[in-house]
Amino acid sequence: VNRKLNGGGFWVNWACYDMDYLMGVTGWTLKPKLVLAQTWPISDSLPDRVAEGSDAEEHAIALVHCEGGAVLSMERGESLGIDIPSSWNIIGSKAALRLNMLEVKGNQVLLDRTHPDGKPTTEIAWEGDNDVLTLHRGPLVDFARAIRDGSEPMTSLERGLVLQKVTDAIYLSADEGRAVEID
Repeated sequence: VNRKLNGGGFWVNWACYDMDYLMGVTGWTLKPKLVLAQTWPISDSLPDRVAEGSDAEEHAIALVHCEGGAVLSMERGESLGIDIPSSWNIIGSKAALRLNMLEVKGNQVLLDRTHPDGKPTTEIAWEGDNDVLTLHRGPLVDFARAIRDGSEPMTSLERGLVLQKVTDAIYLSADEGRAVEID
């Protein structure tokens, strides 16, 4: 977990994949414009979790404001002093989805809606077991297919550049303690 060698810590190691997935779920319609973020290194009470001299973050929070008013609020961490579930909430003006990306057995995707009468309802949109091999194999298979077939991967270079600009803005925001605009 060394910024000079790795470019960052947990954000570049894992959270960038979450952001790629979320952008894909939204059809890459979101256009990030402004980032406010904070990162923290591993806790002094957990020194055996990373190599000596590690200087990169193990916990990050990012608020990404997009064109049109959509906001991505992401918090990711590893080796934290608390065991928290890996949950996603995708909240829109008419409904929301709640899901756990890492739960393997008995996973549910919940759909919450608020009706005109103000009463909220929740229904199970999907229920089952995640196939961890498929979940983690998917990006690799897509990349290999693109190389083999000469086709475009699901995350093109242009899309990868969007993710990189957001990632750079997250680190700059955290380092300088200010909001950072993305061009």
